[in-house]
Amino acid sequence: MTRSPWKVLLAALACTFLFFYEYMPPVRSVHIPYDLDGYHFSLAAYGFQALHQGRLPQWDPSIYGGMRFAANVQAAFYYPGTWLMYLATWGRERLSYQSLVDLNLAHVAVAFTLCFVWLRGKRLSDPAALLGAAVYAYSGYLCTQLQHFGLVVAYAWIPLGLRGIDQIAQENDGRFGSAAFGIVGIDPLAIERARLAAQEPHELPARGAAHDRVVDHDDALALE
Repeated sequence: MTRSPWKVLLAALACTFLFFYEYMPPVRSVHIPYDLDGYHFSLAAYGFQALHQGRLPQWDPSIYGGMRFAANVQAAFYYPGTWLMYLATWGRERLSYQSLVDLNLAHVAVAFTLCFVWLRGKRLSDPAALLGAAVYAYSGYLCTQLQHFGLVVAYAWIPLGLRGIDQIAQENDGRFGSAAFGIVGIDPLAIERARLAAQEPHELPARGAAHDRVVDHDDALALE
């Protein structure tokens, strides 16, 4: 019997809580370090403060001697998940680091659910789809990349894009595929990749002469 995606999502949230219980209250004895704490949280907290002050953040003077904010794809300011985090914590004076951790780990549950939906669409049995989704969501790769918020978000939505491809190929129905790619398109990293892909060759950053020499040397070694 095919399980409802909503039931799978609830089960995924429960499993994710049990898997990462040390990262969340009331235990909270483990800390996600490195980029999530030192970079992504700084961006999220600044955006939250700016909105509380009634202004749209365009420049962040509090990190790296100042850097663009609204145009920084890693700030994920236009990502709906970020809006939900801000909305859930709007009554607070400041954004807590735990709020970003919770949003990050919620995407693990989303990855589990969407991978299950994708695998079930390939006519796999429920146990096979659940096992595949568990491997996808709780694998060593994702666990070692929890410090990179944009990567976790992109990773979570990938199965939906794959499901859209299958829907188009198997059923010649572009409606689900269009919706899937529309949702995946809101991912902060997907937007940046699309922007780079749309650039003309002459608009791409030019490589330095030293880099060209290194590449040419490597190519020569490969040919040998």
